[in-house]
Amino acid sequence: MQAEKSVVLDFIRPGITLRELIALIDPGYIQHNPLVVKAAAERHISDYEEFKLLFSRAAAMGNPGEANVLDGPARPGGRAPHAVIVMGECDLVTAIIRNTRPDPTASAGSTYAQFSFDTFRVRNGKLVEHWDDEEITVESVEALRKLEQ
Repeated sequence: MQAEKSVVLDFIRPGITLRELIALIDPGYIQHNPLVVKAAAERHISDYEEFKLLFSRAAAMGNPGEANVLDGPARPGGRAPHAVIVMGECDLVTAIIRNTRPDPTASAGSTYAQFSFDTFRVRNGKLVEHWDDEEITVESVEALRKLEQ
């Protein structure tokens, strides 16, 4: 089980390059994030190809001027999800992620902690399947479209 957790921890580690991140994904990768599934279906490409496309665009946007985006940070500015709990059973590993969100009901600059999850199926040292709590919203679709420009 520790080997499977290590793969997930590597995926979310700060400073991981796009090349390293893509290397962790199995070409038969199955995505259950509805927003990404929708985008892949609209483009008529596989979940794996959509994953590579989204992360490549995000890396390029977050690291403008990089000569080779594959060898630059996979996430804008090298930021990474902040996992507060990582647990696993069999080939499934779940990371509970702490997010900081603006509080729209409080004074400017006020934030609150919000938690989300990412669950991965790990086989042979690769991520082969993914679930999370993403929803298709107008805001999430707009954010995805920004990556496409």
